[in-house]
Amino acid sequence: MLTTHLLDEAERLSSQIGILKEGHIVAEGSLKALRQCIPAKEILMVQTSEPKQAIDRARQQGFTPRRYGNSLAFWLPEHLELKEIIERFDGIKLDSIARQPVRLEHIYLEMTRDRKND
Repeated sequence: MLTTHLLDEAERLSSQIGILKEGHIVAEGSLKALRQCIPAKEILMVQTSEPKQAIDRARQQGFTPRRYGNSLAFWLPEHLELKEIIERFDGIKLDSIARQPVRLEHIYLEMTRDRKND
């Protein structure tokens, strides 16, 4: 058994993972099973001076927007080539784009987020 706040460590070392929120298990299973909590093939991290426009466009494209601290993220329901991603945000100033696999960090943030603002 491993107890840690280091999600990269848990992702590398654990075959079964439990996520706690306020002392209660909100999700548990293998990393593969927990990835099903986020209906995305990959996560797109974006920096832009036009976040509202980027979020509106992402929603039009069927991407789920999320804020991770100061970072703006979009869940992509399918793998897209970088050129296609840029084309889908045409007219919106994008300072940077980073594609990431769905990681335990994303799952943890989703399972423990405050849903009052949904």
